[in-house]
Amino acid sequence: MELTSAVPSNKFKVVLDAGCHAGDLITSDVVVALNCMDKVQTCNEVIGMCLHGDGLKSIGTIVLRWEGVGFYKIFETRFHVLEGDCLPWQIILGAETCAAHNLLTVGAFAGSKRQVFPRKNKSKSIMSLRLAIHD
Repeated sequence: MELTSAVPSNKFKVVLDAGCHAGDLITSDVVVALNCMDKVQTCNEVIGMCLHGDGLKSIGTIVLRWEGVGFYKIFETRFHVLEGDCLPWQIILGAETCAAHNLLTVGAFAGSKRQVFPRKNKSKSIMSLRLAIHD
């Protein structure tokens, strides 16, 4: 992801996860890197279950504006903020956001409107986005 405001540009790992029904997720490390931890509305809520059985705990929510590199539209999304320093992702756009904005179609990336199927190559499944702080 890259920031769209006057803040210096940062890049983050983003995963489109049509199976994630916990919502849109962002790590606290990304929020700190964006220098907007003070904009997080704190809570201590379990928003889902991990595969190993532990609860997926949100420490708060934050609203961010974002666009994919090559996108022509700016989106606004409420993210659940999670703590974790060993996560293989920094941001997850969940099922509801993927469906609402047709993110799993080639048309989302300025192409024709046909379904995109996931590739086995992990590096190709990471999308670049630009983020901005919501006021």
